[in-house]
Amino acid sequence: MDLSSIKKLTDSVSTLYYGSDLERKIAEATSTKAWGASGTQLQEIAEATHDYGQFQVVMKAIWARFSNPSLTWRQIYKTLILLEALVRLGSSRVVEEARQHLYEIKRLMDYRCVEEGQDHGINVREKARVLVDFLNDDDKIREEREKARKNAGKFRSYVSNEGSGGGGGGSYDSYDSYDRSRNDDRSRYDDRSRNEDRSRYDDRSRNE
Repeated sequence: MDLSSIKKLTDSVSTLYYGSDLERKIAEATSTKAWGASGTQLQEIAEATHDYGQFQVVMKAIWARFSNPSLTWRQIYKTLILLEALVRLGSSRVVEEARQHLYEIKRLMDYRCVEEGQDHGINVREKARVLVDFLNDDDKIREEREKARKNAGKFRSYVSNEGSGGGGGGSYDSYDSYDRSRNDDRSRYDDRSRNEDRSRYDDRSRNE
């Protein structure tokens, strides 16, 4: 059996065990290993969220990990790190969905795990608290996503030079769409306020 055949067989076995390439990346980023996911790993998963189908795969994996009682504290902690990175780097849909699941993240603020007298749960509790505060701060999210948008070109250039192909060169329109959606909401609110003011003014004028 030549090297190419061995690689194909290995990939097939890996796909059966972990699923797709994206699911393997998520599994690696949230593994039980003592070291964290690399910046490149996090960026590639974030890139995938710009495709709606892959976005669903990523988010489903995250919520499944938060609700899986068999996972170690380290896997929960690394899943929180992944989610925080996706809020900064991924599609704007990540922000909205994370807010919809805020209760699940808040639950982790009470996470407990004591091993050999050492409280490992404190790492999860603190990271969950930081993430909840982050998700409740529009200005901070906008600032961090703008930083990510500016650095996106550098990352794609690096990936291109490495010849790895990265995460498919996803579009970063969603960074701007998050701000546009917030601005649209403000604009609609301002328009309604002006119209209500005019209506009240006209009513008073007619009554006078």
